[in-house]
Amino acid sequence: MQVIRDLINEAKERRAEAIRCAKIDSAAVRSRGVELACLDERGDLIEREFDIKLTQKGIREEVARALKLHGGDRAVKFALTGGVDGADSVWGLNNWEYEPMVECWDTRTFTADEIGVAVEEVA
Repeated sequence: MQVIRDLINEAKERRAEAIRCAKIDSAAVRSRGVELACLDERGDLIEREFDIKLTQKGIREEVARALKLHGGDRAVKFALTGGVDGADSVWGLNNWEYEPMVECWDTRTFTADEIGVAVEEVA
C-alpha cells in the first residue's frame, strides 16, 4: 500500500532533518525513537504510543492496538512523531546530562483506513 510507504519515507526524512538541526547546537544527539500520536476528530492528542517499529506491519499493529484501547470513535486520526535529545558529549547523553527534545518532527495525519486497518475489524 503506497500511503503507508509514503508515511515511512516521510518519517525517515523528517527524523533525519531533525537530527541535522539538532547537531547545529549539540555535539552529541540521540533520536528518541518513533511514536504514534492518537488524535481525535479535531486533531487533539488523546495519547502517544511509544517505541513504534517503523515498518508497515509495526505501524498497522500499533494503529489497531490504539483503536482497541481508545475506540474507533475517539481515535480517528494518527501521526508518526518523534524527537531528538542533545548534549555536549556522548557521556552527557548516557549520564542524564542532556537537553530533552531539542528538535521534534512529525508526519502528516492519516486514518486507519488509509493504511489498510479496517476500523470495523478492531472495534
